[in-house]
Amino acid sequence: NRALRRLHELGAPLILQMHDALMLEVKEAEVEYWSGQLRAVMEAPVPELGGAVFPVDLKVGKSWKEV
Repeated sequence: NRALRRLHELGAPLILQMHDALMLEVKEAEVEYWSGQLRAVMEAPVPELGGAVFPVDLKVGKSWKEV
């Protein structure tokens, strides 16, 4: 929830959340920016879990079928 709040504060164009998956819809020119933002927010250490970091599997595609 902390990561979702942070993404909302950043204005992330989140269009879908399903279980542990998030989908953003961005312009092609913004893919690199939002990929970096998403990875930074989602992989931020969690203090309550001793600073544990959860790696992100990030995929980019032009359609839902591609990802």
